Amino acid sequence: MGTFVGLHGRALLLTALQALLTHGQLKEGESVLINGSSGGVGHFAVQIAKAYGAKVTAVCSSKNINFVKALGADQVVAYDKESIHHHDGHYNLIINTHGNLSYKDYKRMGQRGVIVGFTTMGHMTSLLLQGRISKFPLAQFTAEANTADLETLAFLIRDRKIRVHLEKTYSYKEIPEAISYIEAMRTRGKVAMVWESVAGTEEVDAGRNITYS
Repeated sequence: MGTFVGLHGRALLLTALQALLTHGQLKEGESVLINGSSGGVGHFAVQIAKAYGAKVTAVCSSKNINFVKALGADQVVAYDKESIHHHDGHYNLIINTHGNLSYKDYKRMGQRGVIVGFTTMGHMTSLLLQGRISKFPLAQFTAEANTADLETLAFLIRDRKIRVHLEKTYSYKEIPEAISYIEAMRTRGKVAMVWESVAGTEEVDAGRNITYS
């Protein structure tokens, strides 16, 4: 792992931070389930939640169990071994970066939830409508940069509470392959594009974004 954070990396960090603290209202000692914990936003969310004293349950594939534990996850649910749609754990907060949770999943497992990723606009709209009807606290947002949050992230990075995991790099000539890899939703941390220029090589983030969910 490293501490390189490009423009897109900052967007992922802001999304993770604001999902947990601004919209999820996570408090020290609370429990949080992070669905999609090994991806771009998810692997940051695990680290930030631990930095704020939460008990973290990470949802990922079996191959990423050791990875999310190394990030600090207290418990892991391997979705290829146990269906998250039948998981009977109970948490203060549900963070869904993967986008595949139903309204019943949020209600069954959590006291409140935050939608970061979604499968379709129809799915997200349905979740929010059901939340309003039943008055279940379910939030969806677009991250917005502000000085306070950027300073918070800078302190977390400085104190090594957050590290970036860069799984793969692709040449600009491999953009279709990079997009296919990201859309397959099997990323572990972040994916970067390497753009060659006359002056040298510049890395531009192309990590997993909720628009690919």
